[in-house]
Amino acid sequence: DKMPLTDDRLGFLKKITDVVTRTIMDLADFKDSCKDPMTEAPDAFRAGLKMTGTITMPDGQQQNINVTIDDFTPSGRVEATVTSGWTLHLAGRFNPDNYRLALWVKEPSWNNVNCVASGHLHDVDSKVLFIGEVNGKCEDDWPHQILSMIVMDQPGFTGLYPSTTKENLRTLLTDHFGDNRHHVTNPTGKTAAADFIYSTLKGYGLQVYNDNFKTDNEDYQGRNIVAIWPGPQAFTARDRLVILGAHYDTCRNNPGVDDNGSGLAALMEAARIISSQPCIQEYSVGFVAFDLNCGEPPDVDGSACFDGMCGSRHVVEDLVAPLDPTIIQGVIIMDSILNYNNTPGSQTFPDNLEDTPGVQLTYEETKEDGFRGNFLGILARQEYDLPLYSVFYNRWDEAEDPQYKRRDMLVPYKHIADVIETTSDPHWQVYNTFFDEDIKSFWRSSSDIKGMFLSDTFHFRHREIEHPGRYDKMLLTNDRLGFLKKITNVVTRTTMDLAGAKGLADCKAAVPVMLTQGIQLAGKVTLS
Repeated sequence: DKMPLTDDRLGFLKKITDVVTRTIMDLADFKDSCKDPMTEAPDAFRAGLKMTGTITMPDGQQQNINVTIDDFTPSGRVEATVTSGWTLHLAGRFNPDNYRLALWVKEPSWNNVNCVASGHLHDVDSKVLFIGEVNGKCEDDWPHQILSMIVMDQPGFTGLYPSTTKENLRTLLTDHFGDNRHHVTNPTGKTAAADFIYSTLKGYGLQVYNDNFKTDNEDYQGRNIVAIWPGPQAFTARDRLVILGAHYDTCRNNPGVDDNGSGLAALMEAARIISSQPCIQEYSVGFVAFDLNCGEPPDVDGSACFDGMCGSRHVVEDLVAPLDPTIIQGVIIMDSILNYNNTPGSQTFPDNLEDTPGVQLTYEETKEDGFRGNFLGILARQEYDLPLYSVFYNRWDEAEDPQYKRRDMLVPYKHIADVIETTSDPHWQVYNTFFDEDIKSFWRSSSDIKGMFLSDTFHFRHREIEHPGRYDKMLLTNDRLGFLKKITNVVTRTTMDLAGAKGLADCKAAVPVMLTQGIQLAGKVTLS
């Protein structure tokens, strides 16, 4: 019969419908809330945007491709037209939580029902960059393979890819690394910063753990955060580990923005970018946030690290020293890399620098430039660390914004830690001024470890406000964020180069045909 639609029956059907809907949402990992797509997407990513780029075919040849964004709604829905000798009308969504855009054929037919384009949107100096892949059979003559795709709304852009943004760096410095992080003056803030570093790196898919250690204060336990992004050679003698490091603690009177929120921001962005690449790199990358860089005398209340650099010393002694130094390609330490000050006379130096071998050129170049604090100091050992700093130099020269300069401070001693500690060179005090940081922990353990230390020269560069403790809560100007952005991009790209990062076509071609989801393997493990 044509069943009467009573309230009971409609209520019964409503309950079933609601439960089925909610069950599917739970199984599909539906989120009750998400970020605003219109806010999180690049400002220029709107209806009418036109982008051009290339798509790489299986034979390595590239085809030109044009993309027009036909619609972008507040819910994140996107419609686009893609042309390259053929035309596809795509529809999909932008995920504001991970900046991922996924598009599929709007009105599919039998020969393109599984054609999908997906990847990440990047805001690069107000330009829109899409890096992703096309997967599936999109037309009759289309190869059923994964193809890499890069498009941008303004052709001819120069710079390094992938890239961080000033907005990301500002958010990290403002929301997470903008306050004092000392275990006595702000223990809550320090713990919050450490927890954020741990949870964020874990969220990126890295292997993360707390490296706890005893300190000079029996009432305080140190905490380093160590994260590994493993390559295929991880934990074997064939690996060539690259380590990025930055300390997260501050001294008592330091607000912690430049020293060392800036190094932490660069570290976190490098981890985000490297771990988000579609292809895994050949070698492993380590990210370490050190505790207790700041040293305090024993007579200071609550002092936990009398000589400084306690966290990095523990990492080296516990994790690095047992390794064959040849496994480590290089260590890059970042400490205070935000203070760009182009004002004449803003840069000072320790006494006798102009006569110190290896660093006197920095003095001469800065003097000729009016003693402007417009450069990044790159400290390394001449010749020995060349395989590390030469890659960095190449990427620096490729990057944009030439107003941000670099000064190379290359000391003539491989055993610089011994030179400083034995005071065997008349200029040892000058060397110690710059090298008495976490990088020295590595060189003290083994001078065979290649390393590089990046800094804006700390208190030798003037700021707007001279804080009573010589530090100020540094203003986040566009110039400074641009300076930090360039450093972050160059460090990231250098790390990717050293770690053997691959292009999408290279890594997809290396995947065995049978290695697909659902495959089951069986075998034996031989125990030694």
